[in-house]
Amino acid sequence: MRKLKLTNPETLYLQARKPTFEELNGHWKVLAHGLVRPSNLFGDHKTINDGQGSNQLFDRLQWGFFTIKQGDDYLVLDYDHPRNHPLLRPIKDRVRLVAPGRFIGRFYYGEKAFFWFSLIAAEGRSR
Repeated sequence: MRKLKLTNPETLYLQARKPTFEELNGHWKVLAHGLVRPSNLFGDHKTINDGQGSNQLFDRLQWGFFTIKQGDDYLVLDYDHPRNHPLLRPIKDRVRLVAPGRFIGRFYYGEKAFFWFSLIAAEGRSR
């Protein structure tokens, strides 16, 4: 699998397009960029189906639940979900499609952007 090059993530994000809900269905490996540990703070995979999703830690623990919503030119993974702790609820991930099976996103806590991440179709897992 070819890795996403994030030498200029903002340019990549602007060149990407808004995905459809269906394109986000599946199992996704999460890579957080610009952090000491290049993985997702909330798990190493996301599973998304029919506008709902969660983070998966070690492929067993399901947490960090979200719903998919429309944004202006992106889709939003909105963590304001009743199953989440109140500290998780301000999280909003904005995602755009780079190529089939590859997304770039920005992690927001409230209105403040913190880091870039990518979602890459998880190998060996059905979509």
